[in-house]
Amino acid sequence: MISTALSQVGYLEKASNSQLEEKTENAGKANYTKYGAWYGINPGAWCAMFISWCAESSGNGDALPKHASCSAGITAFKRLGRWFDRRGFEPRAGDIIYFCDKNGSPQHVGLVTGVTKTQVMTVEGNTSGGSAVVANGGAVAEKSYSRDYARILGYGRPDYREESVKYEDFLTFMKRYETEKAVEKPSDWSSDARAWAEKEGVIRGDGNGMRYKCPLTREEYVVMEYRRRGERA
Repeated sequence: MISTALSQVGYLEKASNSQLEEKTENAGKANYTKYGAWYGINPGAWCAMFISWCAESSGNGDALPKHASCSAGITAFKRLGRWFDRRGFEPRAGDIIYFCDKNGSPQHVGLVTGVTKTQVMTVEGNTSGGSAVVANGGAVAEKSYSRDYARILGYGRPDYREESVKYEDFLTFMKRYETEKAVEKPSDWSSDARAWAEKEGVIRGDGNGMRYKCPLTREEYVVMEYRRRGERA
């Protein structure tokens, strides 16, 4: 589901019912898309139809309700007992995230692709870049929000079939995990130790930061030990 959604990043809605399968050709603001054509509503607001298309195209059509509106999706997830309000809920990759407008009404939907202690990452249809929710933005894009963002209404949790992960998907997930951990802020309790290690040259970073939250390889460990012992021997 996630791999399928990410493969669509960069798709632009069309000015007319033409070249629907092309990512960027015939771009416009008329809400014509291949997702709407597949669903049977074209033109039309397409964030929910994008999610439904991703589910069907990835072989997960039975895992979540097929829907063309956020209200219908939320209602269906509630009927299935698979709806969770934002507060106190621990989202995970694969969840369907729903947003509201400033009045609290359902407005937009996306797919959760990753979660940290503070952030939730998504891929969404009919949106655009930026740090706030954008409904009717005209593109498939990756986004990121604070987990306590007030305009997150809640999450639907699809009933995915348990299957083994393909090796290619595993590598994609690991690369994403490493990228996210590399920029994650270190904990306050380690501040004294980090200051000492950096001053002593035990850790020197990779040119883009210290990557304190990344897993440590044996290769990195022996280099750090060498610096701590050997270089000053």
